[in-house]
Amino acid sequence: MALLLRLWLLGVTGFRCFSVYLGYANQHLMREKLFSHIPHEANDFTLRLFGVWTALSGLLTLMCAIDLHNFSMFTSTFLSFAVALAFFGTEMVHFQTMVLHDLIPPYAVAGASMVFMAIYYMRNRSKFGGGSSTREKSLLLPTTSGRQRMKGA
Repeated sequence: MALLLRLWLLGVTGFRCFSVYLGYANQHLMREKLFSHIPHEANDFTLRLFGVWTALSGLLTLMCAIDLHNFSMFTSTFLSFAVALAFFGTEMVHFQTMVLHDLIPPYAVAGASMVFMAIYYMRNRSKFGGGSSTREKSLLLPTTSGRQRMKGA
């Protein structure tokens, strides 16, 4: 299942790279496909900003696919999908800049990703090391001898 999740996340990274391309190089198509309800409100700056946000989330997804059992990376990637769902949902419901058919692709990808990741985590919880790696724990939590040194200082 790890291979399938990695492949899925790599595919999602590819979709996100395409969105970055649209945000920078083909803004007319992005206006028509993503913000079809009111394309005139999606100006060039907004689309480039959307492209940067998508590039960052794409890098996060790629890093998660590479290091699948890094709890912090896994959780951050999972939450990036939740942020995407919230963003697109509020754009449709509150700001009314999108219509339902515009939401289908991002909701399908983010929703499926979250379900896939949740199932994977539940089946492989022990591989995640309880929240952070041993190295991270040693950096974040002082050892007993470290606490004693802090008291003596």
